[in-house]
Amino acid sequence: SVRCVQETENNLEKDQITIIAGRAKFLNNNTVECNGQQYQANHIIIAVGSVAEKLPIEGAELAMNSDGFFALEQQPKSVLIIGGGYIGVELSGVFNTMGTETYLSYRNADILHRFDKDCIHFLKQHMLNDGVRLLPSTVCTKITKQSNGLYRAEIEGHSEIKQLDVEVVLQAVGRVPDIDGLGLENTDVQVEKGRIISDENHFTSAKGIYALGDVTSPLQLTPTAIRAARILGETLFNLSLIHI
Repeated sequence: SVRCVQETENNLEKDQITIIAGRAKFLNNNTVECNGQQYQANHIIIAVGSVAEKLPIEGAELAMNSDGFFALEQQPKSVLIIGGGYIGVELSGVFNTMGTETYLSYRNADILHRFDKDCIHFLKQHMLNDGVRLLPSTVCTKITKQSNGLYRAEIEGHSEIKQLDVEVVLQAVGRVPDIDGLGLENTDVQVEKGRIISDENHFTSAKGIYALGDVTSPLQLTPTAIRAARILGETLFNLSLIHI
């Protein structure tokens, strides 16, 4: 929220940390440019996080992502959430608890398919009992806006439901590192499959450049990033090597 951002900025300023609002770009291994100004440092940390991945289908621009969820001004009467990861599952629970008719479509046979099977079974039963409509092994192939203002989602893989008309379609199909435009090609930082490669202490392949959080880890969780930052701080400034 705006209030949380303001409080964070105030705390940073109290700690005498200068905030530079803008998109930074690497010029070389120890120089970045932001708003036309160049900055040099012996230690540069990349912690730009991730952005929501977009569905590769016609009409994907009509579906909001998890960022758009927090910008909603009115509760929708119906919603289709696409994606069975923890973001999709969490938001389906929120919508359903508020009384919104909620559908959750996911391409795998189970939600949270990489998590503990017993936990998945327990959670799935609770969701079904609470009224969430689960659509396993399905994919959304197209989204269009109807004349009545509803969004129509074409569904493949379900024996009964071939299309849904809902007030909101929300895509939660994953997040990707937000590294486009950072100028990493001007550095010695190694990138593989869209992620920055770093070691257990969050050093990259470029001397003096470090990376942590969603840009490196497939575990896109806040506690993981916080732990990574502590490890890097200890390693750089307290000369103690600690690993996750």
